[in-house]
Amino acid sequence: MWIYGTDDRRWRRRAPKNVAAETDYYIHDSVEAGLSGLESIAATVIREKVLAGVTLDDEARYGFAMFVATMMMRVPAMHEHVGDFLTELFGLMQATLHQAMVEDPSRLEALKEECRRETGKCDFQDARPEHLDPANARITATHTAALGMSFSALTDAAEMLARMGWTFIRSQSPHYFITSDAPYFMADPKIPPAMWRTMGTGGLGSPRIQVTLPVTRDVAFMAGWHGEGERRVESASRRLVSEINYRSGLCARRFLIAPKQAFPGAERLPPAPAEASS
Repeated sequence: MWIYGTDDRRWRRRAPKNVAAETDYYIHDSVEAGLSGLESIAATVIREKVLAGVTLDDEARYGFAMFVATMMMRVPAMHEHVGDFLTELFGLMQATLHQAMVEDPSRLEALKEECRRETGKCDFQDARPEHLDPANARITATHTAALGMSFSALTDAAEMLARMGWTFIRSQSPHYFITSDAPYFMADPKIPPAMWRTMGTGGLGSPRIQVTLPVTRDVAFMAGWHGEGERRVESASRRLVSEINYRSGLCARRFLIAPKQAFPGAERLPPAPAEASS
């Protein structure tokens, strides 16, 4: 497969096992096993039901919805976003606590006493109000906290996706779908694409939201509130493949993955920088 680096805007050929792998990223092996299980479920649904023309039962539908929700929650881009949100939240809480302690230092002493009473000790016995000043110390979210917060919303997201109307879009050679390190995308298609990054999406509950996710190079998933619970399989035009490929790459942080360098939408990639002349 071919890898397009978003930093240097160059193509490189890589073996599949050498792409998008990061050791111990999810901390616990059980998380890796769970993600692998969902990938197997999705592959089975595509192979044995979608491509075979078999109606999805409730179990298959929810299993695939869990896979799609996982593709939204599992990627580093989401974890960075959640981590930034938590860090900002912690900062606001810290500033509020600091202001309260400055106005009434006895609150801090009461907090120490409560800690000693409940735990038998106080690890911040020597703390003073100025120690809580955001100008002197900053509380940041850990990678583990960002992961936990991201995956805590998994079930709710899957339940919403399961209620949406679904379309599985099939491409034909040579018009293949690509993927990236952040392939899940949702947006209001009524908003001009140039404004998707700045206007936001409104979330899964937005009545005009449209979700896209490439599943294989030949199959992409699309969902929206157009006929709840409905499922269709449609052939894709080159224009539609190009649009989905554009979305799949829009939020990419590090790379795009394609079966070949030429694909619908490739013309929208920034060109490689010119080589410096000697």
